[in-house]
Formats: sequence, structure tokens, C-alpha cells
Amino acid sequence: MRTKIIRIKWCQPILFDDVIKSLSDNEVGLYYITRIYNGCEKSLYLGESVSSIKSRLKSHKDWVHNYSHSKIYVRIGKIVYPKKDVEKAIKHAERALIFEHGQCGSKVLFENTVSTQSYTYSDVYKIINEGCRFELKYEVDMNTHEDE
Repeated sequence: MRTKIIRIKWCQPILFDDVIKSLSDNEVGLYYITRIYNGCEKSLYLGESVSSIKSRLKSHKDWVHNYSHSKIYVRIGKIVYPKKDVEKAIKHAERALIFEHGQCGSKVLFENTVSTQSYTYSDVYKIINEGCRFELKYEVDMNTHEDE
């Protein structure tokens, strides 16, 4: 199977409530939630939406506000390549990134529960993370996720 490329551009971190106010209702892509507590930033969750990131973030408000002593930030990830089949790229990228960063040995995404041990895919991708990616690896190659 030929490896395809997905290129994601991550924006600067924005406070959780501010990012919800700033997003349009139909904005799609990935989102990466982190928290700052005692001056240290930690990754919490990575998600996707092919209909509305704003709606997805609103659905996370309850558990996010459990971190009441922390500042919660969100980075929005936009697929900059490929230009076609963006919805498919968003879904594949999310699963591969969660698997890569949610495995027991390198558990970075504490709030993710799905796709941390295995995931399914129809195409093999190399994901390139650019911009403000914080703890996300620059490159994730699904070829290293054999038999998943």
C-alpha cells in the first residue's frame, strides 16, 4: 500500500472559552486540548470534527471544567494537504495521532480512551505536524503501526 501524506498546521494555543467564541459554527479539523497547572503544560485530549469543532468543544465543557485549577488551552489543527478528501484525512489523522501519543509507553493524551491501543484504517498515511504542535511528534508514520 502506497503511503499518502497528511500535513496539519497547528495554531497557537487559545484559552478554551475564547476559542469557542472565535470559531465559526461550521469550522472542521482537529483540536488539541492542553492544560497549564503550576507553570507546566500537559496534553489532555486530541479530537476531530468533520462538521463543527465548536460543537465538539462545547460537548467537552463538563470534563474540561473539572480542571478548575488549570488554564485550559486549545490548538486548532487544519489539514493543509491534501486539499481533496479532507474529511477522510481528518479522521485518519486523528486515529493515528491518538494511537501514537496514547499508547501505554508514551501516554501523552490522558483523556483519550478510543484508538489508544488499536485503530482501523483504509489507507496508510504519514502525518506531518507543523506549527504549534507542543508534545505532538513532528512526523507520525502509520507504517510503524503494523497489524493495528
